[in-house]
Amino acid sequence: VVVAKEAAGELAAQLGLERVRLRVCITGPHTLSFCFAFRSPGLLARLGRGLADVVRANVIKGKHLEVAILALDEPTFGTVDDPLVEHGSEGREALLKAWEEVLGAARAKGATTCLHLHSTSDGLFWQVASLRLVESHVDDPIYRLEETRELLDEHDKALRASICRTDFDQLIRERILAEEPGASEARISEALGSTWRAIRAGRVEPSTFLEPVELLLKRLKAIIKRFGPERVPMAGPECGLRAFPTYGTAIECLRRSAAACRLVSY
Repeated sequence: VVVAKEAAGELAAQLGLERVRLRVCITGPHTLSFCFAFRSPGLLARLGRGLADVVRANVIKGKHLEVAILALDEPTFGTVDDPLVEHGSEGREALLKAWEEVLGAARAKGATTCLHLHSTSDGLFWQVASLRLVESHVDDPIYRLEETRELLDEHDKALRASICRTDFDQLIRERILAEEPGASEARISEALGSTWRAIRAGRVEPSTFLEPVELLLKRLKAIIKRFGPERVPMAGPECGLRAFPTYGTAIECLRRSAAACRLVSY
């Protein structure tokens, strides 16, 4: 955010925008708590207070730069069996309050709030009053279940539609299986390693493994049809792109996601 703020005027001019609008992601208290030897409800509370301070310092709105979305990333929540946050526990209440404190700090400064999950099997997040957007991975049931519509209406929340897979190993595996149906796990692993070596050596263009715009558009249309456009205001890749082989591949993934969004008409 500091770097973007310093270059905001130049960046806005290059993009032909009056103001650059950023989505800023911050690791959530549940996920951060696993970095500590002793986890407790008190730790979750302290992490919540500390992260809220980080949010207040970084959610800014200036002449050429605005932090428009604050996403709290919680990849561990719902994906690990965690007794600390089991139903009825003090830790569960502490986590709920920590989420509320962090997202409330962002909302108070005018940012749209988002919670990024890798699993929505635990519905604690529905109870966060300051949360506006929920997002998960492409195959998460939240994008298919009829009860999602009821929960969105009941809690006045919306979905950020994940329309593009970002697990590059899985993208390569799918290509291998398409070319060699029924291949054994040993064969897939061998081909996966060979493909990565070819990519790193420059013999294979990694962007060829990305999903086509047509598939992204199909997913987006299905989610909008199921929940209505008012409950699906945003869409994009399911997760970060740091594991992509090249910067250009990541940009191409974003380009395809944007292209799919532009093709949607209401």
